[in-house]
Amino acid sequence: MRAMPDLRAIAALCQRCIGVVHPGYFETRLASDPTLLPDGVFAENLNGRPVSTVTAHRFDLRFGEAVIPCGGIANVSTDAAHRGKG
Repeated sequence: MRAMPDLRAIAALCQRCIGVVHPGYFETRLASDPTLLPDGVFAENLNGRPVSTVTAHRFDLRFGEAVIPCGGIANVSTDAAHRGKG
């Protein structure tokens, strides 16, 4: 089992990298988005601080009466100082 990520630090990273939404958006989304998978927040940490993150989501896609389970990613963020390092 993975350790619980620091959602506040991850939200701050997303805000710095994406920065197109109002303050508090990422904290609220990470805490309450019903599509976010359990253990669906992934982060790479350096010295205890997240430098890169992505979230995994599940949602249903409907075609007529058919319901198709789908997945996706969101909040893909990497601190500018750590980009391109693999």
